[in-house]
Amino acid sequence: MRDNEADQIAEGRLSRGIFEDAAGRLEQAFILTLPEPACLASDDPVGSTVTIHIFSLDEAIAGSIEKFVGNDVHVRTPFGGHTAPITRRSSWM
Repeated sequence: MRDNEADQIAEGRLSRGIFEDAAGRLEQAFILTLPEPACLASDDPVGSTVTIHIFSLDEAIAGSIEKFVGNDVHVRTPFGGHTAPITRRSSWM
């Protein structure tokens, strides 16, 4: 996939997890698990992965993501990481 392009789509199963970030803080994240590995070409490239952290800057969309947990979904417009890396997965929902 290429970053910041609306025609790029990832499809998979949506789940929710609680993670510890690099500073030791717990954070909730929505995770898309892909049926097969994908890569992201960007300034901060991502090698082969089967999980993608998803979110939306649009408050209406962000508020509706929760209702899709456990379902197959597709998302678009991928981009490279913008935050501290997650160091450990503490739970999946």
